[in-house]
Amino acid sequence: MPASNHDNDPSWVGFLKATIAGGLLFLLPLILVVLLFSHAMQIAGKVAHPISEFLTLGKVAGPAGEEGLAVLMLILISVAAGLLARTTAGRNLMRWSENSFLGGLPQYRLVKSVAEGLAQIENAEDLKPVLVNIEDAWQIGYLLETLQKDWVAVFLPQPRHQCRAM
Repeated sequence: MPASNHDNDPSWVGFLKATIAGGLLFLLPLILVVLLFSHAMQIAGKVAHPISEFLTLGKVAGPAGEEGLAVLMLILISVAAGLLARTTAGRNLMRWSENSFLGGLPQYRLVKSVAEGLAQIENAEDLKPVLVNIEDAWQIGYLLETLQKDWVAVFLPQPRHQCRAM
């Protein structure tokens, strides 16, 4: 059987390398989040075990009681972290972490941009959806305010930075 033309095609190999690298760069932060969450659950489970025994959650909720308590503890820690983030020290810590390592993760930037956009939309009153023509394509946006000389301010929900696999 003759060999396929794609076996020796350098563009095919380059495409395959770029696709694999792009897939790994996409999956790596997701895997890290899953690993961190599972590790956090293990630590919270160790802390929740004596509390669960003291409260006798095993008799009331069964084996899931301890795990539910661990999840509840993580939620409470997240709320406390959110309250801390609203302080000046928390904002400074967040700014430092974004400038040092979180800002380099495309998924973090995407989620942050979407969350900021949703928060802005939820807090604003009387936002009107509009269609915006950008580079011969139409995109949905939200009218924020009318400016001088028929100009308007429009919010376009999209990530700030676009990433491509290399």
